[in-house]
Amino acid sequence: MSPKPPARQRTPVILCAVGDATDRERLRRDLTAVCGTLLPFEIVGGGGELLARLDQLVGEGKVAAVIVVAESLPDTTGSALLTRIQEHPAGQRSQRVLLAERAPTSGAWNRCLEGQWAQGDLAACIRALFTQHLVTHDIGRINDFTDLIDYQLIGRTLARVSQQCAELGAGLRTMFSREMMSDEELEEVLLAEINRAFNNPVPRTVPPGTVLLRQGQRVDEILIRISGRVQLSRREGEQEKIFHIRTVGRIIGLLALTQRHEAFYTCKALSETRVISLPLDRLQAVLASDPQFTSTFVSVLIRSLVTRNRKAVALELEVESLNDTLEAERDHLREALAELERAHLRLTESEKMAQLGQLSAGITHELNNPIAAIRRAADHVAEDIASLVRSLPHGDELCRMLEAAMQSAPRPTREARALRRDLAEQLGDESLARRLVEIGVTSAEELSALCGELTPHQCEERLSALEQQHRLGISLRNIQTSAERVAGLVKSLRSYARTDGAMVADVDVHEGIEDTLGIFSHALRGVEVERRYGDLPRITCMVGEINQIWTNLISNALEAMENQGHLTIETDVPDAGHVRVRLIDSGPGIAPENIGRIFDLNFTTRTGAAQFGLGIGLAICREIVTRHGGSITVESVPGRTRFTVTLPLNPPQFPQERDR
Repeated sequence: MSPKPPARQRTPVILCAVGDATDRERLRRDLTAVCGTLLPFEIVGGGGELLARLDQLVGEGKVAAVIVVAESLPDTTGSALLTRIQEHPAGQRSQRVLLAERAPTSGAWNRCLEGQWAQGDLAACIRALFTQHLVTHDIGRINDFTDLIDYQLIGRTLARVSQQCAELGAGLRTMFSREMMSDEELEEVLLAEINRAFNNPVPRTVPPGTVLLRQGQRVDEILIRISGRVQLSRREGEQEKIFHIRTVGRIIGLLALTQRHEAFYTCKALSETRVISLPLDRLQAVLASDPQFTSTFVSVLIRSLVTRNRKAVALELEVESLNDTLEAERDHLREALAELERAHLRLTESEKMAQLGQLSAGITHELNNPIAAIRRAADHVAEDIASLVRSLPHGDELCRMLEAAMQSAPRPTREARALRRDLAEQLGDESLARRLVEIGVTSAEELSALCGELTPHQCEERLSALEQQHRLGISLRNIQTSAERVAGLVKSLRSYARTDGAMVADVDVHEGIEDTLGIFSHALRGVEVERRYGDLPRITCMVGEINQIWTNLISNALEAMENQGHLTIETDVPDAGHVRVRLIDSGPGIAPENIGRIFDLNFTTRTGAAQFGLGIGLAICREIVTRHGGSITVESVPGRTRFTVTLPLNPPQFPQERDR
């Protein structure tokens, strides 16, 4: 008894379908005598049962090595059943035997036993087919079934394989020897082999301009070029592409034969050309019967295909190189375009600042003289009124009231309300208390000092005169304060909008920041500004450009806070060669996905009809800071955004970009 096969191997079985009970019993006796205990077998009564059993074999780890089917079955014919078995996944590797009174002309069977089979015939058939199954699908298990092996079949198979190996070896030796030949030498060998194999075919000569092969034409022969020059071309639409002459080998038309017999190229003779025509049917016959010719033909064909492939690879590499060059040129053009946009941006901003500077210079010049005149007039009016008041009865007292009103600071509303309430409790007259507090009288004692010996009518006259002088003093104070405020704004505007474009030494950074805050005073009413100024050295810079940085940063902070919140300005000296300015606002912050893009040109987070932005403010800030040799960074979380600007005391020299 043969050893049990390893678990990983599939157990072979013989599967039979015989409808007649007598034939089934006879087949069982014969198979038992042939297979013994080496090869299990199963016999079923119909085609449906056999197909169902085939489905089960896979799950059981078995394979139907040989299938025996009787022609006459109760539910199908044996020929039809074998056809279905041949298409069944579990039956495709099986060897198939048909038991029939007479063999059909064709069918999906490997052997047919006609009439009443003899035991010897059945044994020989089973052994041959089972051996064929092992040789084809499971050669490693031949030693497990030595009593069932057809050794004559094994011998014939080995002899045939040895012959094929010898022929293959000879062909390989011939091919390797021809690998040492040049293309021209190998082509001469091919011509000699064609003359030998095709009995010296007569070549034909064609004149220059002859079309040997036309694109799209059906091809039923190949041409062997003996001499002459030909050209390959292909038309795509209205354009004709001509290929390099060296891409044409000796064999013309073989590619067309492998592609539905339609020529891919047009082949035209450029000079007088001699060719040999080889019809397809004759070529196939010689290739099948003449290994020597086949070897030479394949060698030449491979050389031709290798040459074309090398040309295709070289062309592809050239295209890739051109694509790389083109991509580099595109990158260069994109960079040039970006630089042009930046230059245009700087030019636009420079022109805008120049116009703003010119306008500001004109306005400040026109405002300077009127403001100076108003300030001088206010001083003269105050002196003249004081002189007139002194000439009146109780003039000294009225003059003191006038001067006190001019020099007093506005009293907070909460403080005035508390003073009126206290004085009304002392006097019992809320209206009188309001009038007295307005002119600076805050107690009953002060009222007694003013009107203690006067009648009520005289007291009313004195209070009216004092109120008049107080109002006059307040008006003069407001005129002077407003004139000074306007003069300060004019000074700030003149410093901020400086447009001469020249480097200025000894610049006070704090003064530039304060001038910018002055410009934004109207928007700072709801903002608490905290100054944490350090002791900064003076720097050299373009004053107008540096002030533009503070303008953009403060404007962005106020917009983010919607003019309500806390703005902190810190300055310090990070090292001996730089000054540092930090602007911190209490706005909602910058989204993390935008933090890396806010300095990009044309990037803005402003949306909606109520907001407008070109996305150039921070880009300009970075451009100005970079050209001054400094840096600008941003850190942001909700409720705290900090811009840090670092500037050198002495920036590097850079060419002037403005053309005034």
